[in-house]
Amino acid sequence: MMKGTVAVCVVLAVLVMTACPAAGDGPACCSPDKWEGRQLSTFMNSEVTYDAVNQREVFIVNKTDSNGNSKQFKYLAFYGKNVAYTYDLNDGSCRESALTAFPKRCVPDSSKVLNAKLTLGTGSNTVSASRVYYETKAGGTTTYGNVVLADGCVPIFETALNYVGGVLSMESSTYEDIREGIKSEDIFDLPKACQEDDRRRRSDDVETLDEEISALMRLP
Repeated sequence: MMKGTVAVCVVLAVLVMTACPAAGDGPACCSPDKWEGRQLSTFMNSEVTYDAVNQREVFIVNKTDSNGNSKQFKYLAFYGKNVAYTYDLNDGSCRESALTAFPKRCVPDSSKVLNAKLTLGTGSNTVSASRVYYETKAGGTTTYGNVVLADGCVPIFETALNYVGGVLSMESSTYEDIREGIKSEDIFDLPKACQEDDRRRRSDDVETLDEEISALMRLP
């Protein structure tokens, strides 16, 4: 299991670890039940807090679109209550939306180990890892993924090809400063705007984090 911080002093470009597959596949391994860290991708940097025990997540996001427009917001997801809040750190507004099942961070049992003994870095500054290929299907989306894991099923680097309705897209992310445990439960406290009905926008549609980000970028 992970001890302290996973420090990798090599350049990586990566994605998010896949959620657990549909029933019947079973997970080959799952990340620690509670962890915090930083997720980096092309247009978005996030501070992530993950809590599988209580089925909740928080993302503090700095998002920049292809035109250079940026937004900063806090996304709080409470899967036990089937509700998420997107708090705009720029204008103080809050958006509420519905959720479905908790996306436990696992590698499917059907995955294939491509390299069981990888070494990242050089000399005395190294991390042992493995590289795994997986395929998942959820709804109308088929995902082909390649993930690099440190000991304890900790994601370091991931790329994924998503095939939806004949359209193929690629996502990639890296993870930095992954630490097991949660430093402060205060991270899950709701901002005041998200507690007040008259200040909160409501969406009854079930939306993913990516959809919430897109909606937020469109808000005036």
